[in-house]
Amino acid sequence: MKNFIKPLAISITSLGLVFTGASYANDVNEGISPYIGGSYGRIDVNNDDFGDDDDAAYSIYSGVKIGPIFAAQLGYVDFGGTNNDFFSTNTTGIELSGLAYVLNTEMVDVYLRGGLLFWDAELNSDSFNTDNDGNELFWGVGSDINLTENLSLRLEYARYNVEYEDDEFGPLADGTEYDLNHLNAGINFSF
Repeated sequence: MKNFIKPLAISITSLGLVFTGASYANDVNEGISPYIGGSYGRIDVNNDDFGDDDDAAYSIYSGVKIGPIFAAQLGYVDFGGTNNDFFSTNTTGIELSGLAYVLNTEMVDVYLRGGLLFWDAELNSDSFNTDNDGNELFWGVGSDINLTENLSLRLEYARYNVEYEDDEFGPLADGTEYDLNHLNAGINFSF
């Protein structure tokens, strides 16, 4: 858990500074726009130990769009839980990401997203319970469908690869990987 606190504190402080600057700059420059949002969708877990497992997942986020091309975003994601005959796991995380808009029209904006996921996972069985954390790179692609000047519908696919090392969950988990495919829909409100 110690590895999780420091990056989280740095991320929150950095985003706070970005929002402070963005709020000031928004008065001076119309090209900077803070936003908040939330999404709900399905998470598909691909792993040999769990097989293919689907669960509901949700996220909340805030960010700032800088001009027509770039945005910075900080969010929380709950991947839900998965289980097999021996143990269950629940994973949550903090995302720090950048968005690059590749298509901007009056109705639709299409973007590529990449960043760092600071994850925390609980592993539970009949004989033990453990909690650990780590960080992994992720990527995604999505679109914002503009409903009004300040309200948009977000559709997104994101791909995460979480790998447990020997020092995170013990020798039985060494090298265990989970591919998390998150397909979601949400609402954005920009200021």
